[in-house]
Parts: sequence; C-alpha cells; structure tokens
Amino acid sequence: KKKSKDGSRKRSKKDKDGGTESEEKEKTKKRKKKSSKIKTEGEGDEKKKEKKRRKTTADVEVNGSIKKSTPEETKAEEAPKSSARNRRRTVGTGAPRGPRPRLQRGGEVIVQEDPIPTITVTKTLVDLDALHSILEEQIRAEFPNLREPSLDNEFLEFYHLSVKGPRPSNEDEYCVVEHVNEWFDLQDTTDKYAYFGVYDGHSGKYTSLYTRSQLHKNLFLHTNFPDDEAFREAFNETDRCVNEFQHRNTFSCGTTALSVSIKNNKELIVGNVGDCRGFLCRDGKPYEIAVPHNLDREDEKKRIESLGGAVVCFGTWRVNGILAVSRSIGDYNLRALVISDPEVTRIELQKSDEFLVVASDGLWDGCTGEEMIEIVKRVVAENGREYVCKALCDHGIEKNTKDNVTVVAVFFNQDKAP
Repeated sequence: KKKSKDGSRKRSKKDKDGGTESEEKEKTKKRKKKSSKIKTEGEGDEKKKEKKRRKTTADVEVNGSIKKSTPEETKAEEAPKSSARNRRRTVGTGAPRGPRPRLQRGGEVIVQEDPIPTITVTKTLVDLDALHSILEEQIRAEFPNLREPSLDNEFLEFYHLSVKGPRPSNEDEYCVVEHVNEWFDLQDTTDKYAYFGVYDGHSGKYTSLYTRSQLHKNLFLHTNFPDDEAFREAFNETDRCVNEFQHRNTFSCGTTALSVSIKNNKELIVGNVGDCRGFLCRDGKPYEIAVPHNLDREDEKKRIESLGGAVVCFGTWRVNGILAVSRSIGDYNLRALVISDPEVTRIELQKSDEFLVVASDGLWDGCTGEEMIEIVKRVVAENGREYVCKALCDHGIEKNTKDNVTVVAVFFNQDKAP
C-alpha cells in the first residue's frame, strides 16, 4: 500500500474491489435471513388462522356430503338438553314438552312445543270372591293346623283400643294372640291357650315395643310352661335383654306388663309387674285379677328401702323420687331396686263371669271397677260390645288423666261354654 501525501494509506483498486465484494456478500446474507424470517412468520400466521378457523367451524355430514358449519349452527340443530323445568313438564313416559315462550330484547319468541301425550288408564275388575278363595287356600297351605280350631271362638269375643292422651306420644302397647298353639306350634300339649297383654311404657317406647313382641314368646316356648316358674323366667329374660341393650346404648326406659293367658276357656293365668290393672265382672261386681305394684303397698316400700333405696313423695310415691312403680321391665338406671319378678295368679272362670277388662293406669286413674262395669253394661245395651273400648278410653280422657289409655275387653259367652 502506498502512502498519501498526508501520510494516510490509500487502498489499492484491488483492495477496494475486494471490500465491495465482501459487503455485497454480507448484504445478500442479511436479505436471505430477513426473507426467511418473513416467510416463517407468514407460515405461523397461517397456522394460527387455520387453527382459529377450525375452532369456529365443524364438519357435519349432511346427506352423505361434508358441510362446514359453525358451533352456533350445530348447537341450534341439537335437541334441547333435559332441564328441571322440562322434566317437570314430562307427562307419563312421554318426552318433555320443551321450554315455554321466552321474552327477549326484540320481543316475544314463540317456541313450538310438543303436544301433551294421551294417557290411557285401564281398569281391571277383580272378583273378590275368587280372590278370597285364593287367599284362604294360601293361608291354609302355610298354616295347616288352622284347619282345626284351637279354641271355641264362640265362647270368647274380644276388642281392643289404645288412645293417646295429652302426652306427646303414646308409649302404651298391647298384644292379642287368639290361637297360641298354632302361632307357636305347640305340639306337646293338648291344652288350648289365648293370650292378652297390656304394657304401659314410660321414658320412651322401646321397652314396651320389645315386651309386646317377646314376652309371650318367652312364656309359651318355655319348657316349664304353664308353671309359675315359666312366668318368672319369661319376665326376667325379657328384662335381661332390654337392660343389656340399654346398658350398651346408655339410656333407660321401662314398661309395666299385665299378661293374661286363658287356658281351655276355663282358667285365667295372670302374670303382673307394675300398675296395669284388670277386673272380672263376676256376679255384676268387680273382681280384681292382679294387685298393682304401687309404692302404697307397705311390702313393696319396705323391699325398696331394704335394698338401700328411698321412697319419696313427688306428686305420688316414687322410687328415689323417679319411678312410680316398684316392679317393671327395663329401667336400667333403677335395676338395683326395681325388679321384674311377676306375681302370678290363677283364677278359675265361673258361670257368673261376664267379661274381663284389662287396661293401663290411664283408665284406672279416673275410673273404679264399679264405674267400669256400669259403663260397659250401658254401652253394650245401647250400641253393642264393639263400642265398649272406645267408651272406656273416652271416659279416661274426660277424667283429665295425664296418661295414655289402652283397653282390652274380653267377653265370655257362657251360654256357649265348653
């Protein structure tokens, strides 16, 4: 390179040409790069547009050809989805009638609704006589022993009723088993039995319900029935099961129980705990079949006190100020003092015995034995035996009793005695 007069170097023509060529190459490279970038960006934009287009259109097959349609068009063609409003309009098994006309900004839009389907109700006439025969045949097949009557039903005629008094709920229960031998399949005895029981629950209904279903079962299936021992063990077994359940579930309730077994229509076998009472009408006068276990009895009061309990007057005499009876089934919280041993009484029926009334204390709190007999005879003369229980329950409620009233009445047709 040659120096200029001012001392600076001047590029030769060759260097000048080489520099120009290098610059051109650099420019060409930049142009290619820019062109590639623009192309790439263009392809990206096309892909985005295609993706967006796919989102806004859908392929729908119409008559064998593919048609592009928007989701709005597809949605409009779809059947309306089931809604609560549509379901409420469904009649029978038909389809929903569709939505009602709706108001929009532009005015009311009328929507075509499906017609209400016609419902056809088919009535079938039933031959009651034929149905009765079928049912009777099925019952006899299930209970073959019913072909032979267990009792002379013409001798016993009974009615029963339970009425809720002013208390929030009715905790009374009762049980009537006319054909005991067939019910429990008693094959080892020729004696025939009927059973009547009244159970007055307190502090809850659990114990009275359980006693109603289990006491007579424990009694008649006992190996020593009809001995007094069978009665005691049946009552105590029922009490044991109830108290085990109450202990596990930490609650306490109980029931009184007056059970009457009629043997061969000639004898009453009575087992009692608590204050339910029963009276025979004998020679027109009341004959009590069991003595209630109230704390007015000196023997019961002494028994409670000898066990460390206290007899406190709180409206009436009560065990530890809580329970108004000295014997019951259940009452887990007082089990150390209140026992379930029944007093068993046997009474031979006489020709002068007209009827028997067993009831909870809801009746006897406002009615004496004499008044009961008077009411029964008056109602029988005026209306018939079937109205006796209702009349006695109404009498108990009218006397402002604070308890429920349950009555079982058994009439003895002495002219048809065996």
